[in-house]
Amino acid sequence: MTNQSETNHPDAECLFATFFLNELEFAIDVNYVQDAIPSPPQIIALPSTPEYLTGIIDLRDNIVPIIDTRKRFKMAANPKANGGGHIAITRCQNRYMGLTFDAISEVVRVKNRFLEPLAPEFQNEGDLLSGIIKLNEGKRLIQIINPNYLFDYKELPVHLQRATQPQESQVALSSRHQSVAFQIAGQAFGIDIKYVREIIKTPEIKQKILVEEYILGAISLREELISIIDLRRFLTGDINEPAPADSRIIILRIENFSFGILVDTIQEVFTFTKEDLQEMPGWSGNRHEGGFSGVLERPGYSLVLLKTETLFEHALKRLAEHVNLHDKNYSATSDRETRELEEQEKEAPPVTFITFALDEIYGVEISNIREIVRYQDNIRQLPGQVDYIEGILNLRSEVIPIINLRRYFNKPTDKHSETMIMIFTYEDKQLGILIDHLLEIRTLSLQKKDDVPQLVAQEQTTYSRGLVERIIEIENREGKHTPTMILDISKFYKKMDGRSSESAEVESETETTELTV
Repeated sequence: MTNQSETNHPDAECLFATFFLNELEFAIDVNYVQDAIPSPPQIIALPSTPEYLTGIIDLRDNIVPIIDTRKRFKMAANPKANGGGHIAITRCQNRYMGLTFDAISEVVRVKNRFLEPLAPEFQNEGDLLSGIIKLNEGKRLIQIINPNYLFDYKELPVHLQRATQPQESQVALSSRHQSVAFQIAGQAFGIDIKYVREIIKTPEIKQKILVEEYILGAISLREELISIIDLRRFLTGDINEPAPADSRIIILRIENFSFGILVDTIQEVFTFTKEDLQEMPGWSGNRHEGGFSGVLERPGYSLVLLKTETLFEHALKRLAEHVNLHDKNYSATSDRETRELEEQEKEAPPVTFITFALDEIYGVEISNIREIVRYQDNIRQLPGQVDYIEGILNLRSEVIPIINLRRYFNKPTDKHSETMIMIFTYEDKQLGILIDHLLEIRTLSLQKKDDVPQLVAQEQTTYSRGLVERIIEIENREGKHTPTMILDISKFYKKMDGRSSESAEVESETETTELTV
């Protein structure tokens, strides 16, 4: 099985399926993904198994253990999750395994130069994530899951361990096909995944030039111009019904030509055989007759499978003309926009932050972070220290003072199950702070950083005792802006060295004890 690490050339490409979990985005190499299906109504629970093993399902006569990905990664429950969700069926170690997610995001094709390894110190367990995908100039970060280390099949009862191995003898593997199911105006369709280059959220589509009602315009995808077909208009001629706000574009490649089709929603990715395909009823007089392979029955619905090359045969010629015209008319504009963006980047170099929860959302610049470890019970208490000192931690023969931010901010100090320690390095000195749980890594332009407004700063002087440096408005995937308070941890170091004459910045006037190791 090919993995992204096996090809080191920076322009070599890998295809990933991406999913959302607690508003964070995760990716799995498609070489591992067999299906991505809606969560079934019934999962059979098993006694005496790990908490994160939800149970098992029967999928095409194969027993598939279902991993609660949120519990496996020790993430908090998502109050916005409305049940349901999707399960990514993976095949690794020659066995099937299902991973639960809130929603399918996209299928993206990524060059190696946009992949970065993830240090084990930044994970709960060092092998669960294999790296980070950095897209949109680092503004979009996707964590890559390594399914080989998520589950030990020996945790299953002995009589089920063999049943998790694929039963290939019944149906030859070579006769299986994968399809992406999607919807248009309530009707389900499918397309063979061999034509799918990737699936993306709908970006801004530049106005079309060629007069074809079903060609919406073009998008720029990693410096490549891609024309977009409105599949609803193409199939039905309906020009009045707009696409929903959460629509997707499926990027297809046929005979070395790429184009996109606009669809309402992505439903699932599934495997089928020729025997599963039912013959299409006669569509006499239909202008797309011959463009459909047949009907597939799925749990709860049926879909029409597109005969891709036949269906788009005439459209490909018009799309090629559209790309040529569009390229000539927009090349000057694109060059100007590129130059403007480059100038902005020169003026505003990006800064990467790690955000974490502590009732509110806080963040710190990643540059001084050495590692992040789970909370350890062997923190030694320091008698006589200020109350916000949790104690000292002996970490690989280094003695590190640990700050309890909840005590420092006068918050309730009950331990959370996901409490972690964020270790910082400052001028060869180490310091740790306790956090409830990690949220995400975000890279932002300096132009998006706002100093704390005066009124807020006055409140922070009392509430956070001067530790908040600035506030950043971070946009989540619903488009809502969440204020994130950026902390200046260096102020603690100054107290450690006794170099800060402004005691109010870090401690109240009544707290005069220095941090010592």
